[in-house]
Amino acid sequence: MMKGFLDHRVVKATIFYVCMMCLLASMAAPILSIWEVFDSVTLHRCLSTLEVIFFGSLFFLGLNLCFGSSRRASRLRRVPRVRLATV
Repeated sequence: MMKGFLDHRVVKATIFYVCMMCLLASMAAPILSIWEVFDSVTLHRCLSTLEVIFFGSLFFLGLNLCFGSSRRASRLRRVPRVRLATV
């Protein structure tokens, strides 16, 4: 199980919802542009903003995992203590 710098389950769930909202909005924006609700300049700005939010949230998820640690890896890194015999 991965453990990030912040609580990984909460971060992953939040990133999932942010990415899903970005994908849904990026599908709705061209449809609204086809129906001439707004012009093509606004469409490009909207899609660019959604792209930055989408990839920024994925980048944040990667950074959270990068600065966190996995429990399995932390178990492997433990060095057993050597007890020296006293004379």
